[in-house]
Amino acid sequence: MTFNIYVPSYRRSDAIMTANLLEYCTYVVRESEKDLYKKAGVKSVLAVPDEEIDSCEKVHNWIIENVKEDVVAVLDDDLKSIAFRLDSMEKTEDKTVITMEIERIAQLIFDLGIGYGASPSDMSIMYYDKPFKFVGVTSGLKFYNRKKLVARVPAGLRFLSDMDFELTELISNRIILIPNYFCTEFCLDTNPGGNNDTKSLDMFAAENEVMKNKWGKYYIKAGDGKAGKLNVDR
Repeated sequence: MTFNIYVPSYRRSDAIMTANLLEYCTYVVRESEKDLYKKAGVKSVLAVPDEEIDSCEKVHNWIIENVKEDVVAVLDDDLKSIAFRLDSMEKTEDKTVITMEIERIAQLIFDLGIGYGASPSDMSIMYYDKPFKFVGVTSGLKFYNRKKLVARVPAGLRFLSDMDFELTELISNRIILIPNYFCTEFCLDTNPGGNNDTKSLDMFAAENEVMKNKWGKYYIKAGDGKAGKLNVDR
């Protein structure tokens, strides 16, 4: 198996965070920002023509379709920490331990022939009951087994794109892998490269309607500006 860790990033060369948690990674940036990230000290930079990765869905789909490795881990660029959640929450600053665990999960996904894996969205210890479990909302660490993966990140959805991605993968490959014991802590998107209006109730409501119309009984619509839930056979 060949493997690499990728970090898509946009307008955050002055706030490098995720690279500091890992032994190695490659930042995927727009060509126009390549020099800024290199000057910021990022050791490995993959620059792509701006128009090919000028949205979140485009950059993830570009990685899935264009990199050379069999399996890739894709991390958000605003991760503050990574923790093991078992009987207690144990954050670690050991780059070797973090990188080794990411590699181990990637190898597991490859060996099992699974297309997609991701970390859970909530780090709270109260939500830990088993090492692997199904969740409908994932977080800042994703795994793509490129030869097995069917789903692509949909255009037109921002808050609920992960749920749409999961349902597409489940309907095709039936299994995804969520390591419930391995969690990422991220910052709220407040810098120039982030989604600063992440509490937009109108957008949530519109996307809830899109998901309900598209997936029917497999998506339980929520109200009050919240994401719904996936209703699938565990």
